[in-house]
Amino acid sequence: MIEFLILCAAWLVFLVWASRKGVKHLLAKHVGVTLPVAGGLCAALLEALPMSAIAPGFTLRTVIAVLAGVFAGRLFGKVAVLWAAGHERRNAGNPAARPPRLVHPMIGIGLFVAGVPTIWLVVTANHSLIEELTTPRDEKTGIVHGSEEIRIEKGSETAALLLHGLYGSPADFGALPKSLEDAGVDVFAPLLPGHGRTPDSLDTVWAADYRKAALAAFDETSAKHKRVVVVGRSMGATLALMLASERKPAALVLVSPNRGHVATPSWSPVSFDSLVGPLSRVTRRIIVNEDMRGYRYATQSLHALRQCRDLAKNVDDDAARVACPVLVLVGSADEVVAAKTTLEWTTAHLPKATTQQ
Repeated sequence: MIEFLILCAAWLVFLVWASRKGVKHLLAKHVGVTLPVAGGLCAALLEALPMSAIAPGFTLRTVIAVLAGVFAGRLFGKVAVLWAAGHERRNAGNPAARPPRLVHPMIGIGLFVAGVPTIWLVVTANHSLIEELTTPRDEKTGIVHGSEEIRIEKGSETAALLLHGLYGSPADFGALPKSLEDAGVDVFAPLLPGHGRTPDSLDTVWAADYRKAALAAFDETSAKHKRVVVVGRSMGATLALMLASERKPAALVLVSPNRGHVATPSWSPVSFDSLVGPLSRVTRRIIVNEDMRGYRYATQSLHALRQCRDLAKNVDDDAARVACPVLVLVGSADEVVAAKTTLEWTTAHLPKATTQQ
């Protein structure tokens, strides 16, 4: 994020400078060196941004990017010098003529407004591509290794349906499936739509798709077992509440249930709840600065975040229709779903639930 802010600030400084300066200075001797150096630095920053969450450091790709930036700067410098020389020749007979500005201030403002999202689009697109290319996946199904659905069927009368959270996979549950198997419980942990493949896959999935997938998974599991316990994490807990309002699970286990509120990142000066709607229609994704390949995305779709928020619109009404026993597990160190608000919501909407931190 710091590199991105530096790049945006540099872009703004350049546009302000270009909107004030004329063309004469482009004939200065330093232009042939300054522009290629600036091009190389910009290319290095653009390359460093998408690499930071996956493979920080100096790579061959960085070298190629810097060389391309230097070449582009050199080419831009040549064109600028030719244009400036032509202008000087045309105005040689009128020394008092005011040199034209390189960029009109209004055009500069437009370039900045359009340029910042463009820079971010380039950054996230590169990051998404790198993440996709460097994450091992099944050649036939396209599913990332480690993100596959979990299905343990040994003929038990009781089964646990595990629903993972947004951007996650069944791997989010760690050793729980094995522990349930050891306890004699069958397990089904489906991979929710759009997950476990590529960062772009989530851009075409809607809230209704998650609901249909969860209902289908429950119906499939309940057809084979007398009792089905639904365990949901974050968005999966939202789906579990929806299931319990429409079906009859034996019990619910809700792990940090998402209620439609989005945690505000440290870089956002305003509540992210108010931003996710319009922002998701302008910017495709954000980047989490962690290497989470194999079970979660580092490049996260804002469209999917909006669907997660929309999915929880009726969570209060769903909770009111839950008739089975409920256990709510609250993570005291959870940065996405605050423990305090979860406890307050549980007390208000699931008064008979058992809570545990």
